[in-house]
Amino acid sequence: MSFKVTLEANNTAYKAEGDNLFDAIGNLPINALELKTKSTIKVDDGNKKAELNLVLMQGRAMLRNHLRRQGFVYQLEALLK
Repeated sequence: MSFKVTLEANNTAYKAEGDNLFDAIGNLPINALELKTKSTIKVDDGNKKAELNLVLMQGRAMLRNHLRRQGFVYQLEALLK
């Protein structure tokens, strides 16, 4: 299964794809320090779509830390069910 992820932040939409949700978020072409505003992450697994609003510190934690990213993966997978 392939996942498509869109992170809307800094008045830009950053898009990435991956075999699983963790890799798709990791493939986003932005790093934690480039994130300057609150953001929205949208996930599409081909069948369902999910959306999660993030404040600045949450977005930076998701992009910076693998353990925190896994936590957001669990949240987004729960929204996709």
